[in-house]
Amino acid sequence: GDELADDVENKGAIGGHFGVNYSLADMLPVPLMVGAGMSMRGNSVTTTTAAVDAVDAACDCSGAADPAACQAAWDAGTGLVGDCADGAWTAGSAGSAESTSETVNSFMYGDLSITYPMEVGPGVVWAGLDVGFNLSADQTDQDGESTGDLDANTAGDQGLKDVIEGLDYGILVGFTYPINDDIGVYGSYYMGLAEWMKAADPAVTGDDAGDKHAGFNVGVTYALPF
Repeated sequence: GDELADDVENKGAIGGHFGVNYSLADMLPVPLMVGAGMSMRGNSVTTTTAAVDAVDAACDCSGAADPAACQAAWDAGTGLVGDCADGAWTAGSAGSAESTSETVNSFMYGDLSITYPMEVGPGVVWAGLDVGFNLSADQTDQDGESTGDLDANTAGDQGLKDVIEGLDYGILVGFTYPINDDIGVYGSYYMGLAEWMKAADPAVTGDDAGDKHAGFNVGVTYALPF
């Protein structure tokens, strides 16, 4: 039958981030900020498989010793190879309806960052580098059931560290607006520079190979009293 045609949609999933930042302005000639925290990232992949028509078994009697007898036996049979006598039999295939499946990849990272802040208007613009260390990776199906940690049980002979890159890094830019002396709100964008899944066996990595983490963040900051 016809080969299956897949339409794959890869989109981001909602995550979260929490951590602490510390100013080095009193120690250095430039007002650098260092940070440490944890982030939850992810993506969802929706795959639509096109419908495939059923194909009947066939018997080519043109090469048979007695083509007429071969055709008669085939017409009177049930489509099995034995009904084709000495003709050329071709197996049929069952059809299938269009189907859609969805998987969600969820990751947790430990993050270290260093940023340079600059006052602009009422708030602070900051930019810098974020480095993430992969702590876990889990995949769930459309029913919310875990399909495993992308380890050897679900990735053939490849283990977690063979499929997921252990290190992620990228550029971080944002703007913080102070509500008062202690509380502020911020918006930021992270652009990953490293591929989060190794381009290994395509049967394992699929369309995720070569993807990079990227996303917008919004949140609240609170100044600790020290």
